Amino acid sequence: MDEIKAADNDFVFLAPMSEAEVGEVEEQLGVRLPADYRMFLTSVTRGEEDTGYEPLWPPADGLLLLTPDQDRPSAPFPFSPQQAEDLVKRIRVGEIRALDGPRDGVLPIYGGSDGEFKCLVLSGALQGTVWSYWDLGWTPEFNDETGQIETFFEFAERVLQEYLD
Repeated sequence: MDEIKAADNDFVFLAPMSEAEVGEVEEQLGVRLPADYRMFLTSVTRGEEDTGYEPLWPPADGLLLLTPDQDRPSAPFPFSPQQAEDLVKRIRVGEIRALDGPRDGVLPIYGGSDGEFKCLVLSGALQGTVWSYWDLGWTPEFNDETGQIETFFEFAERVLQEYLD
């Protein structure tokens, strides 16, 4: 973060959240946030101000994208670690695949210009990992070298580094 703040860019990072503010978000979601995301929100930043770049959204922005008739953040994320592992293997060999399922157990944390949302998994065996939701369905964010699905911290570090480069 120090490197990003010192760089010549248009990012405007918002102040970290208090524990009480994080508690309010958790109450709205009906679930406790993953530990690394909580730490990021309370120690680093709640996200970036809307300057057109928005590498990471404040939780309030993600909450605005949740619709009661389609999204259930406190429900279990619909996929298993085995399904995720199988999907990553297929993607790595060039098979474009996505899993179809409800938008349960997630909080949108980042959006692309093409209607794709990056979502933090809030519960279950894949809690704390980041997945993309787009017109074809769900795909995990993963490290190309290891094939491992990224945790929030790994995703945030990669996204922020990409903006520095």
